[in-house]
Amino acid sequence: MLFSSLNLNIDKVKHITFHKNFFLICICIFVFNGAWSQTIDTVSINKPSQSESIRNLAYISQPSWMVTNAISTIEGDKLAKTFSSNLGNNLSGILPGLTVLKGGSEPGVESPRLYSRGIGTFGAYKDMLVIVDGFESKFMQIIPEEVESVTLLKDAASASMYGGRGANGVMLITTKRGSEGPIQISFSGQMGLETASSRPEFLDSYEFATLYNEALNNDGFPDLYTAEDLNAYQSGSSPYFHPNVDWYNEVLRDFAPFSKYNLSFKGGLEKVRYFVSLNSMSRDGLYKKTANLSDFSANSKYTQQNIRTNVDIDVTQNLAASVNLGMSVSDKTNPAAYTTAPIFDLISSIPPNEFPVFNPDDSYGGNALYTNPWGDLLEAGFFTSNHRYVQSSLRLTQQLNMILPGLSATSAISFNNDFKTYSIKERSYLRNSIYYNEEADSTIYVEHGTKTSLEASEGNFELWRNTAFEAFLNYDLSAGSSELHAKMGYSLDQVSLLGEGVPYKHLGILGRINYAYKKKYLADFALSYGGANGFAPGKRFGIFPGVSLGWIVSNEGFLQGSDILSFLKIRGSYGITGNDYLGEQRFLYEQYYRYQGNFYYGPGNTIVYGIAEAQLANPDLT
Repeated sequence: MLFSSLNLNIDKVKHITFHKNFFLICICIFVFNGAWSQTIDTVSINKPSQSESIRNLAYISQPSWMVTNAISTIEGDKLAKTFSSNLGNNLSGILPGLTVLKGGSEPGVESPRLYSRGIGTFGAYKDMLVIVDGFESKFMQIIPEEVESVTLLKDAASASMYGGRGANGVMLITTKRGSEGPIQISFSGQMGLETASSRPEFLDSYEFATLYNEALNNDGFPDLYTAEDLNAYQSGSSPYFHPNVDWYNEVLRDFAPFSKYNLSFKGGLEKVRYFVSLNSMSRDGLYKKTANLSDFSANSKYTQQNIRTNVDIDVTQNLAASVNLGMSVSDKTNPAAYTTAPIFDLISSIPPNEFPVFNPDDSYGGNALYTNPWGDLLEAGFFTSNHRYVQSSLRLTQQLNMILPGLSATSAISFNNDFKTYSIKERSYLRNSIYYNEEADSTIYVEHGTKTSLEASEGNFELWRNTAFEAFLNYDLSAGSSELHAKMGYSLDQVSLLGEGVPYKHLGILGRINYAYKKKYLADFALSYGGANGFAPGKRFGIFPGVSLGWIVSNEGFLQGSDILSFLKIRGSYGITGNDYLGEQRFLYEQYYRYQGNFYYGPGNTIVYGIAEAQLANPDLT
């Protein structure tokens, strides 16, 4: 009886990065079988007894025992255990080889950076390539409930078919599909409270003033704060002229609610199978609610609705169609600023005794150096954004058994669009610093800022759009002790970005052969001849090979029936990949001149503007 399994994965011995490729040797995988007291669960395991679990690779799927590349896989159901409005955060710490650097946790603007085995290339663009259902796509809006699996391609051999885009690793996201059988209806709901993991603890006004005096004395200067000032700070007897304000407590609340509901349908008949998912998510920010206190403010809130429909149709006995459609609509509202950074910078900078929240006449406290954080939330306006994401594809598979048994042809098209608009409404408001006039026994108010009406800006937006086409011939053969899978085809895609007059285009001719003999000896050969339009003519294409070999030692006669080893595979791989995003400047083979040079001319020192040579062109880049 198998009580537990332990996967010892020694898969990175050497990693050398060249100008446009990397070299990787992998020696793997020991799986021990014994009477362990607890189960050690790892997602990169090749399960014992040659399990037929399927693993997704570049353009193909393989049973796990046949995989000779370095990959890690996590099932989508495990991702849903963590609540987040960005799928990248759900992957943190659970996919071996993947590093997730969280860029923040503010609802709707989380921006984690994903790295496969660290940073693999030079230049400004180091993000890995993300493939959703076979095509490059944005993935942040995808929810875990619609994900079947996530696979990380870690070595060059596994990513070589992506050619000049694979040097930083490739992540494959596969969404769920239907299956023949009665309809299965699933509903799940999550409700809870979010809180800050930690807050800085600042000095109060008395401690601040005491230590400030001590710092002055250490430098040979007299006290700034008198004994009367210190007593007023400590006793709180003069809250307007000796304030003691904890701005974190004034601006933030302790908890913010969140909720998430998911409804899915899965099933199908013999010729039509479907998966449908509906999801609604809502998160409040940690700012205190301000919408009911001012006409110039709004509550911090993020909402997102997702729908996914994946349908598989057997059109005829030999023709199958797969239709994927995923959509997401999200809205975000924030008072004062689109992101929390300016407010948090402000409340972390203001000394506790700088000014009160409100003055005696109920005006906002403030001065020439600092605005009032609470006044900013209530009076400075608000930002809203709308985010619309569409991911769609159509795939046709034609069996060609009439020509050659095991032969088939596949073609697919995809359209992915990510569009975000911003509505910015801003105004300025009055704040006052106050001073006490002892002679007149009165309070002096000094105004800062101006009071303006609300002004709107509606013209800001972001756009990412990808269109792609691919066509392949596939051949599958299982004869005696041999198993062969071959694929050869063509792919073309282009990505359009706002502000870029020329789309990013990629063209590739791809091929792959997988071979297994007696389920002991494994070989995988991949080759892509790919190009990108960011290089000079004649330098745009490159050859990217990948080869990996494996030996399932546990299937040899001398280990069969072993009570110690249930599965042992040794594998090694070599491959070349590239990176076609070399910097913020698109066409590095062309010389650019920028309007940044100027000099002073004549007796009047008149400024004369000119142009200056930018980064030197390199026509030999490839």
